[in-house]
Amino acid sequence: MSLKTFRENPVFAVFVLYLYVFLMDKIPVSGMLICTFLWYLRTHDHTWIVLFAVLFLPFSFSKIRFHPGSTGKVIEVHEKYSIILSNHAKAVVYTDPLPFDAEVSLEGYGEPVPRQKSFFGFDFGSWLIRRGILYQFECDQIHVISEKNTVLRAIQKRIDSGYSNETAAFLNKVLLNISDRDMITGTLVDSSGFSLAGVLLCVDSMLSHFMDDQKRRKLLIAMNLLLIGVYGFRMSLVMRLLRQLTEHIRADSKEKNAWILSAIILIYRQETLSAGFLMPAVYRLFDKRSARYAAAATVQSVINNRVSPLQSVLFPYLMIAAGYFWFSGILILIFPSLGSLSVIRMLHSMTLITDSWYIRGSILGAGFPVFVFIAASFRKTEFGTWIYLAVLVLFLFCGVFHPFAEVAYINVGQGDSILIRGPFSSFNVLIDTGKPSALSRVDSALSARGVRRLDCLIITHQDSDHAGNKNEIADMYQPEQIIENHQERIKTGSLTLYDLNRIEDEDENGRPAGDIFGTAVSDERTEISDDGRCRSESRRRYHFQ
Repeated sequence: MSLKTFRENPVFAVFVLYLYVFLMDKIPVSGMLICTFLWYLRTHDHTWIVLFAVLFLPFSFSKIRFHPGSTGKVIEVHEKYSIILSNHAKAVVYTDPLPFDAEVSLEGYGEPVPRQKSFFGFDFGSWLIRRGILYQFECDQIHVISEKNTVLRAIQKRIDSGYSNETAAFLNKVLLNISDRDMITGTLVDSSGFSLAGVLLCVDSMLSHFMDDQKRRKLLIAMNLLLIGVYGFRMSLVMRLLRQLTEHIRADSKEKNAWILSAIILIYRQETLSAGFLMPAVYRLFDKRSARYAAAATVQSVINNRVSPLQSVLFPYLMIAAGYFWFSGILILIFPSLGSLSVIRMLHSMTLITDSWYIRGSILGAGFPVFVFIAASFRKTEFGTWIYLAVLVLFLFCGVFHPFAEVAYINVGQGDSILIRGPFSSFNVLIDTGKPSALSRVDSALSARGVRRLDCLIITHQDSDHAGNKNEIADMYQPEQIIENHQERIKTGSLTLYDLNRIEDEDENGRPAGDIFGTAVSDERTEISDDGRCRSESRRRYHFQ
């Protein structure tokens, strides 16, 4: 596309590229045609040909597949899995933390990463595939062939040398992005990428008080390159480096930011489908505060299924805070006698403040067209963005994005979890909670629909694939009643459930008996049943008196 056309439509160009990245995994060819057509409608010139060629490149490269071998290099380490690079292919290995940058051999079998798609829920397999990690290994044994004396490996050894569990968890999180779920370290350092970008922002804010712009710029570029040398080409570091290198170019800031974001989208493609890219992009593309807050709230609603106003407003400062925690981790690593309890307590206190008030809900619901119509009606008014933000909060709080009654079967794999909602969440009943590994899916499904509190939580039987998250869901959604035994009639608000199963303890095979419920939602009568064999769930229309 011509430079002049891009300069006239910088934000729209970023939107078109990002839309294609979003559609590339689902409808790649149709996505190219849709994005090219949208660009032509906007520009009415021949630059659509250039755009089509630009979109075709990531599509063609996405078709090239490499298969991992039995040996590889450890490039990422997490609490319960590691990522290895083998034969130009990335693979995930489910194991305890491996040594950073080590050469390992795998005894097992590799297979494509499976997907378990859910409209609102987070799917780990889809997230890995978006990052270009296409294979997984179920290893019987993992052998470390050799270790390299890299900076990350030295930090890892130092942390493992004898710190307390709480201090080690803090250091692993802020320095290596290894989360220990048993140790609360807060959410301000949500990812290593955010922390590293925060490090540069933190240094920039400190140096601005006593160093001139030119020297500070050179020092920040050098430090950015140093972090890239240690941590690799993380998306946030590359985005920050491009911004630093283009500061001397005389051009409109919005245009420069659009060039940078377009380059990041083309380089990292589907990795950009995350808050780690979208939140900084929002603050780069929009100059007005109201537009930033409105866009940030929209991103939070779509990505996190909830909106936290304080996090939207304080986002740049939270990144700087993450940088301070990174430096605190370095100091504790060098001087263990400093301790870390005060830092951890401060981090946790800040987290409690930023998460003190939030609204559950996703804008992706049946009420979204109504919201778009109302927001568009005030788009050209003086307070259009503030009205957009107010309507967004009102719709989320009142459940207007999901106005209809529904029976939602949550995809938890083996097991069961069923949500029965009234219109505008007038009542919410959850039947079973799925297996423990499906907690995030159940939480996402409830949170996205704006469920703030359950009227009733029903556990059909105590198998782990049905009651695995009972306590967690009860803590998060505070149900008014929890029913774990057979009751012929359960009434909650305007909803009445009838237990159609007459077996009260065990079935004829000695297995725990499940419940079979008959109910009516929006005048449609439905049976929700367990086949008694804990193998599959049967759901069929049922007419009862």
